Amino acid sequence: MQNNFCPAQVAAGVAALFIAFVSPAFALINPKFTPVDLIHDAEQVLELKLSAPVGERVTATITGTLKGTNSVPKLVIDWKKSKPEHAELFAKQLQDRDNQVPALFFRSGNKGDDDDASSSGLLHMDGVWVVLTVQPDGTWRLSEYDNAPMRGTWQGATDMLRRAIDYILTDPQADFPCADGVTLEGGTQFAKLDGKVNGCAAVDLAGNGTLALFVACDSGDRLFTYDAAGKKLQDVTASHAVMSKSKLFVWGDFCADGRVGLAVSDGKGVMVYRQDSEGKFSPHARWTPAGESNTIISLSTLGMGISGQVDVLVAYGARMAIWSPANTAAPPVVVSDGSCAKDLGQAGRCLVADFDGDRVPDILQCFEHGAVVCKGKTVGQFEKPRVINNLAAGSAPFDAFVGDFDADGQMDIITISSDACRIWQNHGVFQITEELMMSGEAGYKAAGGAVAGVTCDFNNDGRQDFVLFYNDQKLPQFFFNRGFRSFGFAPQIGEDLTKLLPQDSLPQQGGVVADLNGDGAQDLVVILNDGTCWWLPMSSGALAVHAALPLKTGYAGPVAVTGWHDKFCLGAWNITAGASEAFVAWKESGPVTLKWQYPDAGAQKKEVILEDKPVRVLLGP
Repeated sequence: MQNNFCPAQVAAGVAALFIAFVSPAFALINPKFTPVDLIHDAEQVLELKLSAPVGERVTATITGTLKGTNSVPKLVIDWKKSKPEHAELFAKQLQDRDNQVPALFFRSGNKGDDDDASSSGLLHMDGVWVVLTVQPDGTWRLSEYDNAPMRGTWQGATDMLRRAIDYILTDPQADFPCADGVTLEGGTQFAKLDGKVNGCAAVDLAGNGTLALFVACDSGDRLFTYDAAGKKLQDVTASHAVMSKSKLFVWGDFCADGRVGLAVSDGKGVMVYRQDSEGKFSPHARWTPAGESNTIISLSTLGMGISGQVDVLVAYGARMAIWSPANTAAPPVVVSDGSCAKDLGQAGRCLVADFDGDRVPDILQCFEHGAVVCKGKTVGQFEKPRVINNLAAGSAPFDAFVGDFDADGQMDIITISSDACRIWQNHGVFQITEELMMSGEAGYKAAGGAVAGVTCDFNNDGRQDFVLFYNDQKLPQFFFNRGFRSFGFAPQIGEDLTKLLPQDSLPQQGGVVADLNGDGAQDLVVILNDGTCWWLPMSSGALAVHAALPLKTGYAGPVAVTGWHDKFCLGAWNITAGASEAFVAWKESGPVTLKWQYPDAGAQKKEVILEDKPVRVLLGP
């Protein structure tokens, strides 16, 4: 452990905090001085409420003592004798910020060789590290604004650092990973596809926990399963009689018969294929929205609470309708006629999840310049649509996916567009803010132009990661979660890919991260621009729980399932029967707890013992 955050040394750039790796705006993760070291070394950790600045000073009221003792009610910070450039930036931040938002203060408890380090302090305010030095009169002088080395300790939001402190102070085994810890075990080409690939996903085809890979392709959709004997993915498209050619797709028990079916669209209509007892698919029902201009742009599943029945949420332009393949005589129910979205630009994917914390799924449709939300009232029923102006996906083409990246049990959103990647923090009750620049190394590494993205836990540590795939650059981007929405970039996986994949075709059409071979670690599937499909097992550990909703029950989802290790939340997963599962991992064997709640039902929990092999759990109502 490396100690001491003496500001005189920090400001001078001397190696007091740690060995710094700095760029003009960002710092790489420092493995020698993590947030755990910061709290361990601090004599005092305080929560502050800053008032409006007066002249060249600001008064901070102490609202909480997180570590150590405190005998003064306030701290005063001035910048009269600070460097002009630092003083100007600090004063501007104070003027622009919401003064009700807390800041954090850390006072050193270490003695330096030449300085009394207890005279040094660090302020973390709105994601910025400020170095302070105590004066003879008890005030604190601004020594340095936006300290680069400390960004290597924590690069993220102040409210997330506040939660990290609670974690450190209550868990003696608290840690913040500094590297992804993943090794690719080799790569195998398992297919060569003609035509454009429109998406891919893992699906629990037989409802027994064994995941298959589905790939939507203009030349014909394909289905692959893991061959344990040959240790490879094999094409089972013909044996399952998959005949679709889909632009869009979604899986679910649409016929309420206890078997997963496939809903696909060519952009004009929706076709549902039913799976029989032998695993073969055949056409079951079709619906086409009236009007030649009604191009279908999104398909999603909605559990209806009737014997496991799943309906299809169809977005055609800015309109949304719920179609029931199990009851084709009933007309689709229009959820939104698109009238409220006339100024939002191009429409995109509909996300179905509980965004407001009431356990009832909501609908959120992304647009270029905003989003439309239909709050769920009860299963299958929604309030009138309304616009969230600040949640904008960006320039088309764009897409979106959900995850719980700060592990608070609320579903956050990542949007990918031609101009940017954006991380949207869900604060509950549809209060959503964009936080990419407060999300660690993702803030400057997550590039625009991604064609697909997935939420995963590729290093099996219980923190949700994400991967972005690009058709205009050679490698996918992998971001591992250090905890509380502070991401690290994982360059080693990319370096491994350059050795395992052909150099002339590395740009991607899409990919998947899922445990396809059932060993408890999520694998990587990459589909390259030349149509070659590659399966790359990842060596990251086998300690994981696969939690799924059973088929043919009263409610098929989506349901938010959270994992817990003692008091540490392992994030929430948005799961639907047959179509998606929770992947709850931890770094060592022992108990983890799953928590979930069906709409209009009581809260449920189940303790599961992690072993040296994956454990599958079905979650009842």
